[in-house]
Amino acid sequence: MSLKDPQGFNFPESEPFTEFASLQPLIVGTRLHLGVILAVVAAVLIWGVLRQKFFVRVVGFSPKAAVYAGINSDVYDRLCLRKFG
Repeated sequence: MSLKDPQGFNFPESEPFTEFASLQPLIVGTRLHLGVILAVVAAVLIWGVLRQKFFVRVVGFSPKAAVYAGINSDVYDRLCLRKFG
């Protein structure tokens, strides 16, 4: 089975996706689609998880350094106890 486009005049490209397999544009006439919004939401979620993980590690490895850095260690202690038992 070849993925080559039969209408591609022997150029090395695959066949275009069907209408059902592609995201519809948010603004007609542009290539801006829902994937941009999903990427931004995913980036914000990943940032939040990594930020929380960093603070938990700082509090766990050195509570004195966390207090010196202005991190409220009680909040992250309770968070870890609630999350992991």
